[in-house]
Amino acid sequence: MKSWKRIFTLGLALLWVGMMTGCSELAPTAPGTTFAEPDTTNPPPCDLTHYAYPEAASLPPAGYQFIARPARTLDDGYDWAIGVVWNWWGNEIWLDDAVTGIDVGANGLPCFATWVGVYRPDLEDLWVEFEPHGLVFTSSQRARISYAGCTLPQGVTAENLTVWYWHEEIGVYELIGGVNHPVEQYFEFDIDHFSRYIVAGPIS
Repeated sequence: MKSWKRIFTLGLALLWVGMMTGCSELAPTAPGTTFAEPDTTNPPPCDLTHYAYPEAASLPPAGYQFIARPARTLDDGYDWAIGVVWNWWGNEIWLDDAVTGIDVGANGLPCFATWVGVYRPDLEDLWVEFEPHGLVFTSSQRARISYAGCTLPQGVTAENLTVWYWHEEIGVYELIGGVNHPVEQYFEFDIDHFSRYIVAGPIS
């Protein structure tokens, strides 16, 4: 009986540590792994630091332009969503439009568990940021960005919109492709790591 109690207690302790630490601090599959003590003075999601992108990331790719988001009011809800993703079963984190967000499958994380944030920080242009910045998955995951209600620039149609991500190492946006659903007005694309993702249209 005592051995079962010890196993149960250890399981609860591991769950607690997983909740209170991020990927960079937790890799329980490695031999001799040590677990960081949880920071009870500033527990998640408060310590899910929002990455500061450079000014260049506020400009669209050369030859392209951002599309304008619809005007929003306080009744529209939040432009962010935060949740815990567990490696063994994954999780889905979606914004209040129930379309924009990410679906992380089982065994997609390089760690035990982590907090994940999805943000739409700009009030005018359509871009979405996934946190923690730089998190790399063990395999491609599925993400979506909705452009429903957005104002397209003159000469731009839903069919010629594209999705890009901010490539940190070279300091430019890189085209990633994805599947455009012009009727439902959203993009679905594979995501290998977290960064800023934008929807843009060509300059006519």
